[in-house]
Amino acid sequence: MKDENADFFEYTFNDFYLTAFLVCEYAKLDKIIILDREKKKCGFVLKAKTELEQIVKDFFNDKLLVNPQKYKDKIISLKSLLYETK
Repeated sequence: MKDENADFFEYTFNDFYLTAFLVCEYAKLDKIIILDREKKKCGFVLKAKTELEQIVKDFFNDKLLVNPQKYKDKIISLKSLLYETK
């Protein structure tokens, strides 16, 4: 959804690996929100300069590539942030 006061789109995802992929190239992590503390569920709020709908579709259809080292690093960073969020 586009923020009316800014030049970016804001998205919330709860898919950890999709989020790691998107922050590699397409978006910036804005914050992590707790959805259900008991079930240890959270959401990732991302901000992007472009719409991500087609990129998300392409991700799930195996049409995109990303640097594997960068992807691994983002996974490690996100896990670290999750542990800090508890």
